[in-house]
Amino acid sequence: EQAFRPAQNTLQQVVGIQQRFGDHISMRLEAYRKKGQDGSAYDENLSNPRTLLPELQADSVHVVTDGFVARGLELSVAGEHGDLEWWANYTRASTRDEIGGEYIHRSWDQVHTGNAGVIMPIGAWRVSISVTAHSGWLTTPLIYDGTRVTAAARNSERFGHFASLDLKATR
Repeated sequence: EQAFRPAQNTLQQVVGIQQRFGDHISMRLEAYRKKGQDGSAYDENLSNPRTLLPELQADSVHVVTDGFVARGLELSVAGEHGDLEWWANYTRASTRDEIGGEYIHRSWDQVHTGNAGVIMPIGAWRVSISVTAHSGWLTTPLIYDGTRVTAAARNSERFGHFASLDLKATR
């Protein structure tokens, strides 16, 4: 890279509604669509697209798009009960690049994502527990035929589902 890439030209549309139920629960539903009007380019790795410096890896590819479209729907609920705070949300989303008139899902596309958590005071401590889960990211399989390694179709397979449980205590 010898020059900065131009800024993306995008159109983003968001519609949402938020509602409170009593004094302790709120709910928000939001839908969005973001469309890139002109081409953009980025670098990623075929076999592990989530790396800090993709340009330095052996399987780095330069992806040039004609545009992209991202869309999603998110439902969030949050509340409190005494000193206890809680939240939960679910997102259904899709992000695809347009390349040569065809739409290809981006490597970090995760169709389903859910988060939930609770924060509770325990004496002088605040303890939080949260769980995150999402559908697997896409990957490009590398095929070894005995003499050389080739890449299958870009983003043609999906990793398994991901989930994490986090515990945090602060004082």
